[in-house]
Amino acid sequence: MRASMSKRYSITFWATVFVSVVCLSLVGIDVWRSLNARSFQLLEMERLGANVARAMAQQADDTIKAGDTALADIVERIETEGQGAAALARLHKQMAAQVANLPQLVGLFVYDENGRWLVNSRGLLSQSYNNADREYFIYHRTHPERGPHVGDPVISRSSGKWIIPVSRRLNKPDGSFGGTAYALMNSARLTTLFSSLNIGPHGSIVLLDDRRRVLHRYPEVPDMPFGSTIKVNAATQALLDGRQKRASYTVLSPRDGLERTISVHHTPRAQ
Repeated sequence: MRASMSKRYSITFWATVFVSVVCLSLVGIDVWRSLNARSFQLLEMERLGANVARAMAQQADDTIKAGDTALADIVERIETEGQGAAALARLHKQMAAQVANLPQLVGLFVYDENGRWLVNSRGLLSQSYNNADREYFIYHRTHPERGPHVGDPVISRSSGKWIIPVSRRLNKPDGSFGGTAYALMNSARLTTLFSSLNIGPHGSIVLLDDRRRVLHRYPEVPDMPFGSTIKVNAATQALLDGRQKRASYTVLSPRDGLERTISVHHTPRAQ
């Protein structure tokens, strides 16, 4: 009798062990599948995010390039043909045509060494506007480099709207500072481009320059205004320094506590 009970107990014990092992195995397989699915989902999100970042970086670069191409031609004409009335009249017509044909441009302007309007795409030369205090004007006055400069986003004094100035230095025949030529890039154009993508209710697109300034953000938020300088992590800083061209990573956002997949693509023009 005692042997029979011991045998039944042994069978029950091992049956329980077997069932427990099977249950744990099923749970383990389910957990493995969940983790594997999450890893795949994160990889897919990183891939999609990288594609979006690359496309938006190219769009932003093309927008800035359109303005800079016009500026390079303006600078060459003024430095070659001079600032006579006939030369400036021809230049005004060309500038007006470029603005009319390029939706990225709000306007093209040339200022003399004192910050006064010399010629522009609008044909108005009111001396009530003086841009000698603007960041880009001061930059060119103190830097002899001839390449393009992307300035701080500002609210235009003439239109009252956000614009991104792209500028080039003008030189006098002796090489001294002769003023600036600059293009007003339509910030609303970037909003239209960025909003055309489905980035989800919690997604955002931020355009930074190499100094961590916010050139544009979609959607806009009060705590990250255009022109502000923000903190970035080591991975993003590596891109801004030019040590990497692209990166994707997942972090816990300090702004809202959400886990976000960040994709960054570097373009060398926003400097």
